Amino acid sequence: MTTCLEWTSIAHCITDSPQVILQKLFLELTFQKGKILPHRKFLAQRGDQYSDSHRACIHAALNILEYQRILDEET
Repeated sequence: MTTCLEWTSIAHCITDSPQVILQKLFLELTFQKGKILPHRKFLAQRGDQYSDSHRACIHAALNILEYQRILDEET
């Protein structure tokens, strides 16, 4: 991802406009959702062959929750 669009933290966005901050957050949320979509169909499956899909979905979902926490905290 291009550095100017990459989300780091709210502290690193001091000079960015509120619109740019929201665009960065929404871009990151879309990226995380894109990580979940290809693996979603395997979430209900059991077995070791699906563990990578489970991990990918859980990791992306936790990232989304963290971004939601940041938005809630900052607004």
